[in-house]
Amino acid sequence: MRLTRRAFLAALVATPAIAQSDARPIRLGVLVPRSGPGAVFGPQMLAAIAGVIDEVNALGGVLGRKVAMTVEDCGAPAEAVLASARRMVEDEGSSILLGVWTAPAAAALAPWCQENGVVLFTATGADQVGREAKGSLFFRTQPSARLILATVARYLAATGAPRLAWLGPRGTGIRALLDSLAEDIVGAGEIVLARIYDSAAPDFAVEAAEVMGLAPDAVIAGGFALDTGRLLLALRQGGYRGRILAPAHAVTSATLSALPRTATDGVLTYAAWPARDGAAYRRAAALIGRKDIDFAAAQAHDQACLALLAIAAAGGDSGPAIAAVLRRVSQGGGRTVAGLREALPLIGAGTKVDFEGASGPCDFADNGEVTQARIRLAQVRDGLVREVGLI
Repeated sequence: MRLTRRAFLAALVATPAIAQSDARPIRLGVLVPRSGPGAVFGPQMLAAIAGVIDEVNALGGVLGRKVAMTVEDCGAPAEAVLASARRMVEDEGSSILLGVWTAPAAAALAPWCQENGVVLFTATGADQVGREAKGSLFFRTQPSARLILATVARYLAATGAPRLAWLGPRGTGIRALLDSLAEDIVGAGEIVLARIYDSAAPDFAVEAAEVMGLAPDAVIAGGFALDTGRLLLALRQGGYRGRILAPAHAVTSATLSALPRTATDGVLTYAAWPARDGAAYRRAAALIGRKDIDFAAAQAHDQACLALLAIAAAGGDSGPAIAAVLRRVSQGGGRTVAGLREALPLIGAGTKVDFEGASGPCDFADNGEVTQARIRLAQVRDGLVREVGLI
């Protein structure tokens, strides 16, 4: 017979205190993409978390307990992900879930975790996940689409392009995202056109004509590779000569090779970017034996570090207790730390720490959203994407 988490906790309460010197490992529930479109990120994310666990176990663990993990696929259908989470929590005693790159998985897990006292870390940027997550146990290390777009829009306004057009495909929560963006840039810029199109349309001549009629200073393309390529072509063929920006994932090498350079030269790309100049990034890369790691792996590293630092600060691995102290180790001043080796002794001595992660500052708003975004700008020149800098 399997012992559920609920039954285990009930038995623990009934056990004499002297028997409760717990030798169980602290078990992290790890949900990384192993199938679907995010599968390319899964191996590095898993390696980053495993590296943190190996490091902390070599230091003697946390609160005298070793750390272990159970790994499942967050790229599976949401129902299967939820079933995996139940097994991790109820059967294996996990009180924290890490990784969770896919939006459907995060959306399904957020209310369940809140109801069951489980901390949820997610690396999805889908805006609707944050809007639907209610409660105090949700933490997102990936800057939301709203934060990224607002950062890009403010940059454009500050560099002489305050009148903006946004064009992108239909999707869940897109209209709410655009309404939020308009609010975020009041006083700095304005959205003169917000056009949601059918991504399967053969061309975007009508949308390009609408842009030309309004003459915005810049166009933000919000689609994916195939539709963005057709949009870039339509805009340049329609005579638009203003600035065009698109997410980096939409301007692929295949897109660039399929389009004439007159359609792509000068296009700016943007993407959330890890803190490559920071100590935590160098440590995270070293833990998995690489010179560079992607943003998803940087987040996975930071999630594992934050979870273990919060457990140390809370004096236990209860989900609500972890959530209650997590911001004490991630923000608000104190000794800046980049890893567990330096942070755990300080926490043990009662010193306030402020973890600066491989993904950047890990400061969370009351709703669990990370509050800062490092955005890398690059520009297409002669068919190649060249870095411009960070904003």
